Amino acid sequence: KALIIGIVLVVVNQFRGGFAFINYTAEIFAESGSSLSASTSSIIVAMVQLLGSVVSTLVTEKMTRKFLYITTCLGTIFGLLAFGMHGMLSTTLDMSQFSWIPIASMSFVIFIASVGLMPLTFTILSEILPLKVTKNVKVQTIFHNN
Repeated sequence: KALIIGIVLVVVNQFRGGFAFINYTAEIFAESGSSLSASTSSIIVAMVQLLGSVVSTLVTEKMTRKFLYITTCLGTIFGLLAFGMHGMLSTTLDMSQFSWIPIASMSFVIFIASVGLMPLTFTILSEILPLKVTKNVKVQTIFHNN
């Protein structure tokens, strides 16, 4: 049961879109019509992610992990839907007055995922898997790296 939960957590973590957002930050800002340079947009995204990590350390122990994980999953879904809807509508409609939506939704997804979805995935994994399994994984990883 713990292994299935762990696999689901890792799959959800991978499908959150964070890696794509971080890798294509400059292109997303440029496509949205932003006047910010690529380096400025990257700095903004890094600051949003850092702020999310700080909030995560403050909030994680005050809320239950399950509530925080589900809340951040729903927040990520909302942000990705807003981003996708803007992209879809911009192919048929003039969305120039809504050019802030991709930037805002991308920043929101990165922030909310940094608060709960990214760090809690591995925290929950280490708590639900037996110690014997996690020790063997660490030993095998060290053995294969040498």
